[in-house]
Amino acid sequence: MERRAHERHKVGFETKITVLDDLGHSAFGRASDISRSGISVVLPLQLKAGDLVELELADSFLYGHVVYSSPYTALFRTGITAIWTKRR
Repeated sequence: MERRAHERHKVGFETKITVLDDLGHSAFGRASDISRSGISVVLPLQLKAGDLVELELADSFLYGHVVYSSPYTALFRTGITAIWTKRR
């Protein structure tokens, strides 16, 4: 049974993630899926649940908070719930 409220869509684009409480803490990652309520990104570093982050996309910024960050091969699958977006 599907627990999610919104349908996920597979993607594969690069994004830069920055932790807003620590602007020196950022990394490039690859988005793996997206929905109306959030995005899943595979990153080379582990973030903490609750971290407020900025995702830099091709023509927009997405702001949200980390829901989870779990080991995934040698990387970390990170779930981010969207709060708001801003176009460049």
